[in-house]
Amino acid sequence: MPASDNLRKFLKETSYRLLREARGNLSKAKKRDRGRLFKSLDVKQARTGAKGYSFNIIGLAYGKQVDEGRPPTETFGSGGLKNILKGWVIRNRARLKGRKGEFATLKDYEVSGIAFLISQKIHKRGYVGINFLSDAIKTTEKHIEKKIDKSLTKDIDLIFRRNGFN
Repeated sequence: MPASDNLRKFLKETSYRLLREARGNLSKAKKRDRGRLFKSLDVKQARTGAKGYSFNIIGLAYGKQVDEGRPPTETFGSGGLKNILKGWVIRNRARLKGRKGEFATLKDYEVSGIAFLISQKIHKRGYVGINFLSDAIKTTEKHIEKKIDKSLTKDIDLIFRRNGFN
């Protein structure tokens, strides 16, 4: 097998390992999630030249905020967060209950009000990320270092044996 094929195979295996780690970390950290972010995570191969390869982890845009978190802000934003949260409130309507415990049917102004309150709290306090991707990268880096160290040791031993050093 040519060296470039070995490298491509190694990169592919490592990318899928990283994906498994990230999905595992996400599953452990998010107890009540519908799995949209989990399902969106995938590996795509991109050719970067005649003999170059890269593999990219892709997923929903909000995954970065889930991973890194968000610090409190001085200003309360331009309304972008509120608009994003409106969609979230609409998708999760069935989980919101009224005073008597029944599921509530929300009017548009109530949806906007809930989204506004949630966005204000996020702007004031921020939130801590769950580091599902950051931790996966650290774990995978350690794995790569061990693999490279093992391969270099084998190559050096082979060179010494070929040259008569035992």
